[in-house]
Formats: sequence, structure tokens, C-alpha cells
Amino acid sequence: VQAETISNENLSDSLLDEKLAGDIGEMFSAMVGKLRQCVQQAELIAKDDLYNEKLNQTVSTGDFGKQFAFIRDIFRMLARQAELIAAGDLNNDELSVNVTNGVLGNAFMKMRENLQNLAEQADLIAKGNLKDAKARMTASRGTGVLSEAFIAMNEHLTNLISHIQKVSAEVTRAARDNAVTFE
Repeated sequence: VQAETISNENLSDSLLDEKLAGDIGEMFSAMVGKLRQCVQQAELIAKDDLYNEKLNQTVSTGDFGKQFAFIRDIFRMLARQAELIAAGDLNNDELSVNVTNGVLGNAFMKMRENLQNLAEQADLIAKGNLKDAKARMTASRGTGVLSEAFIAMNEHLTNLISHIQKVSAEVTRAARDNAVTFE
């Protein structure tokens, strides 16, 4: 009956609290305890409570426990990297670690690279290196709202500077042409 309860995923059923006799009973109770602990940890991960002390408890040193700890660690590393990015610390060495080569890890790495690239472009623009910024934008071929905004901003600044240079040249020429020489 207890095995059926477990196979139906009813780990909170009080029927599983009944102790069975003998070695098999002890092992069964230990298995139920570990499964309940895994469920509790899975609930904490699902609730995004990644730093809860209960997640530091080792459920098992076997394959299941190792994989569960690996999942926990991946989420913690991604959370740490997200915290660094949110704080604007885009050059932190912890961000150079590719947490996983899976879908989530690769998407996170691409997001991180795009943000670092945008930060470098903003720095070039802030320093007045519009040509270098444009070259970098062209090379990165970024898409999305931020990339488009940076490209438009760079174009507008380049046009504004060009216009100011033309007006300045015209003013200088007019001043020279209309200058009165006093002798």
C-alpha cells in the first residue's frame, strides 16, 4: 500500500509515516524521508527561495542527490550573475563563467554579452568616439530596442556634430568676409 502511495506521488500521505518492520521497512522509511526532502527542496527552488538553508542539506550522495544539487547550484549561479548585472557590474569575473551550455545558460550568456557590448558602445559615445561606436555597432549587428536606440542616437549625434561644424564654418567665413580692417 505504501509503495502504491509513493507511485501515486502522494508523499504527504500519513500512511507513509507508518513504520514497516525489518530491514526493508527501515530502508523504505529512509527512502520516503529522502523523497520528502527532495520535494521540500523542489518547492523552495520553485518559489525562487534559492538561498534557503534547507537547500544546503544533502539529500543523497547518489546520482539523484548529485543531480538535484547540480540543478540548485546552476540556479544559484544564474541568480548571482543576474544580481551582478542588475547592479551594473558587467565586468565582474563571475560573469565570464558560462554556467551551462543548455538553452537557459546560452540565452543568459548571449544576454550578458549583449549588455556588455551595449555598455562598451555607450562608453565610446560618452567619450565622443562616435566613429568607433558606429563601427562596433555595425560589427555586432545587434537587434532589439536598445541596439536600435544606440544606432539612432549615434546617427543623430553624428548629424548634429556635422551640422554644428557646417554652421561654425559659415560663421567663420562670414566673419572673415565682413571683417573691417583698421589701420
